[in-house]
Amino acid sequence: MKGKQVNVDKTQSRTAMIFESLVDSSDMTQREIAERLGYGRPNIITMLKQGLVKIPIYRIPKIAQLFHVDAVELLKMAMEEYEPDKYKAIVEILGEPITAYERRLLQVIREEVNMTELQVNTTHYCEKIRACLRSS
Repeated sequence: MKGKQVNVDKTQSRTAMIFESLVDSSDMTQREIAERLGYGRPNIITMLKQGLVKIPIYRIPKIAQLFHVDAVELLKMAMEEYEPDKYKAIVEILGEPITAYERRLLQVIREEVNMTELQVNTTHYCEKIRACLRSS
């Protein structure tokens, strides 16, 4: 179409949007981020932010560590988006992944509650946990 500009709707992936947000809110330059993630060139960061390149699953632990975010949350998001069938199979076999926050809650429950008592009186403790979470 000569003389007309066509706007193409490029819907950015959720994973790319989160990555973009992490990069943009960071004090590091894209060059520093690229180096810390093991990339040779900083332009890859722009391509990841724009969703032109998928975030490699094997780099998620480094990304999570670099930006101080939960690796499980990031992995879950990327797998659901990039490899939904594989992720579904993993969850069916291994169960839903547990975030660091959930792991800490489980640790507190184990420290504070006799597990035999919890098995007998699950409803009571679930209500107490919900009330505690609502109040914090």
